[in-house]
Amino acid sequence: MIFLRFAAVLMSILLIFAGCTPLSVKKNVSTMIAPNKGYEECFELRPGQVLEYSFNTSKPVDYNIHYHAEDDVHYPVSEKNVSTASGELKVEDLEYYTEEQEFFCLMWESNNNEYLSLECDYMIKDRK
Repeated sequence: MIFLRFAAVLMSILLIFAGCTPLSVKKNVSTMIAPNKGYEECFELRPGQVLEYSFNTSKPVDYNIHYHAEDDVHYPVSEKNVSTASGELKVEDLEYYTEEQEFFCLMWESNNNEYLSLECDYMIKDRK
């Protein structure tokens, strides 16, 4: 019985501290993209958060970060024929962002007739 009370108190303390820590998501993507196909990685990004990203591919690709808002697709980042890129995206900097919008996607499109490799690291964190 004492153990159960201790476990309940410990769990409560952990939940309190977890609620006080900044939200941070870090992900590594390692995949192959088929010839003339694409790959998309989607995530939630809210006001007050920033996306930091970097990637490299074994062959050049068309790359973008996009989101859907106000009945249209918006591309705050769009590059053609690149094999490496990095950057930062802040929700507050987006012209057509609405509070209901929260899903963003990193997208790579291959124009090659061969498979290519993709390595991407991205992190979503609270702005300081």
